[in-house]
Amino acid sequence: MKSQSHINRAESPGTHRMCPLIAALLVTATGAITGCARPSPTLFAAPQADGWSAAPLAINSRFNEHVVLAEGSRTPIGDEDYSLSILTLANDWDYRDSRSFFRSIVKHPHGHAWLILEGPNDRIEGGHAGNYGEKKPRYHEGVVQRLRDGDPNPIEYIWRTLDDGQFEAGNPGYAPTFVWRLPLTRDAYDRIHAYLMNRDYARFSLITHNCGELVTEAASLAGVNLASMVRITFPAIIRLYGHTLRLWTDPEFSAFDVRSFDILELELRYLAELGIGHDATADYRAARPHEPLRRVNHPSELRSTSPAEGSGQ
Repeated sequence: MKSQSHINRAESPGTHRMCPLIAALLVTATGAITGCARPSPTLFAAPQADGWSAAPLAINSRFNEHVVLAEGSRTPIGDEDYSLSILTLANDWDYRDSRSFFRSIVKHPHGHAWLILEGPNDRIEGGHAGNYGEKKPRYHEGVVQRLRDGDPNPIEYIWRTLDDGQFEAGNPGYAPTFVWRLPLTRDAYDRIHAYLMNRDYARFSLITHNCGELVTEAASLAGVNLASMVRITFPAIIRLYGHTLRLWTDPEFSAFDVRSFDILELELRYLAELGIGHDATADYRAARPHEPLRRVNHPSELRSTSPAEGSGQ
């Protein structure tokens, strides 16, 4: 293992987390909309008269107790053949106001993040997915049904935890918009491997149990804290494309800490410029190491998942 220079400790970001899919739920109620012009993405909006606001959430410290930094450079180092890659599919959503936000979601509804954990004798590519609608209504279906039923807080459904989560092994069928690769120590590899093996994939939620949490927790176990959250406050009533929708009556359901893949990708690009990890997008695309997508209940169902095997022991 290479030398350790300096360590900063940091508390983890807030525990109330949610994928940005929440806003897409609301668009479903308006029906399909086409022909919207794509606005320039904006990730911040000051409080507005209707109650809308958006503010990225800062992290307390860049590094935590797990990091191993090069002497003098304060950049993470690792052992040969050990690495963590985080792959993002940015949404290009526009947070300037509710109308711009919803329109950008209609144009670009999907965002995702997954990881690659590599050791001398092992490679795991995959992420945490769910919300398939096979056991319970999908989040958008649950919200829309409550809108139709006149529920005073239809948005409440997005706080619920579903039990249809799975580990999606291999490339999920997307070309990533950015790939960030971080060198790992053998110890960090073992921590992340153990986390992947012990994580509960059956549960899926828009707050914690999702793909964004998986990759940021993995990075944290390597010593790097990643900003990826934005706090959005929604109006109680929105008027959009001829529809008037009441989202909430109880103020408890007005504010959401949302996982933003736009913010996560900007964060990773910024870190690469600082020399904290590096841009591996071209390498990933050139190598085309995409394994066929496999949905499994747990990574242990995949070949070569033993920590001892992965660590070259």
